[in-house]
Amino acid sequence: MLSNINFLAATAAALSAFLLGGIWYSPLLFGNTWVKESGLTLEKCQHGHKKGVFTIAIFLSFIAAFSFAFALGPNPNLNHA
Repeated sequence: MLSNINFLAATAAALSAFLLGGIWYSPLLFGNTWVKESGLTLEKCQHGHKKGVFTIAIFLSFIAAFSFAFALGPNPNLNHA
């Protein structure tokens, strides 16, 4: 049920996942390594469709967060041993 979803928590999860991905792939952490290992160059990365990529990324972050919130419910039992 949609009424069981904590929209504030799901939104915070989506935004934090998007933010963490941005930091992860930035030159501060692993961005330069990712570019090198993927066979791309920084020049090729600069000519992409950034607005579209970021729009799709945030949209998919929201889908993932709300899917987990819907599947787990309001009080998930995480103590499976």
